Amino acid sequence: KYSADDAWDFQELQEQITKGYM
Repeated sequence: KYSADDAWDFQELQEQITKGYM
């Protein structure tokens, strides 16, 4: 199961990955 915090952390991770490739 995913909690709201997990989803938020995933969004943060996605942003970090995007910035990393840019």
